[in-house]
Amino acid sequence: MSAAVPDDALAGGTPADDDRSVWRSIRGVLAWCVAFAGLAAVVGFLSGVFWWGVVDLPTYTIGEDFRAYTTERGLTEFFSTDAWFSGLGLVVGAGLGYVAWRWFRDLGWPVTFLAGIGALLAGTVCDVTGQWLGPQSFAARLAAASPNDVIPIDFQLHTPVVLLVWAFAGVLPVLVVSSLGPDAEEEPRPRRPRSQGMDTGRNQAVEVGQVVGHDIAPLPEPAPRRRFFFFGRGGDRS
Repeated sequence: MSAAVPDDALAGGTPADDDRSVWRSIRGVLAWCVAFAGLAAVVGFLSGVFWWGVVDLPTYTIGEDFRAYTTERGLTEFFSTDAWFSGLGLVVGAGLGYVAWRWFRDLGWPVTFLAGIGALLAGTVCDVTGQWLGPQSFAARLAAASPNDVIPIDFQLHTPVVLLVWAFAGVLPVLVVSSLGPDAEEEPRPRRPRSQGMDTGRNQAVEVGQVVGHDIAPLPEPAPRRRFFFFGRGGDRS
């Protein structure tokens, strides 16, 4: 006597196998998230080194009376660190957002948060790296300076809100690509069936002299255009 195996068991498997597949998928997503966070940190560190190298900090010159003086150009360069940081945020954040879309687009809407968080992490690492490389403790250096010494200001952000530029740049590619690309959740529309009337004239053979179609009224003959200027032979008018 033989027992038949249920079709549900063959199709779906046991609950234990389903749980293991779910946990395997979760571990895979977490591993990719950790890899993306590591990529964002490395990119942020390299961006911080580049940021520190291209920014020209304004300086103060110590006079004979132990007062610090600066120029008008130096005053205008106070926010150069913020300007360069914002420009880097637009480029690096957009790149990380595109990478996040390529890696996590199958997750759906959470890819937006992953892109924004990754870009924000890169911006934070960039800020910390620049402050670590650049001069700090401006007040202490100014107090210990001697006449004719040139003291640069601290390497730091004057408006920390520019970190949001990184997050916005990271989310922007995801929004653009998802809005322009096809929707994965939308079912494709079924093809419209072709009627026999359409197939008769295209796919079936037609004999010579056979009239194709039914109840088709003949087209009226076009009325002759009335000419206002006659250049015919002899110049006759009708």
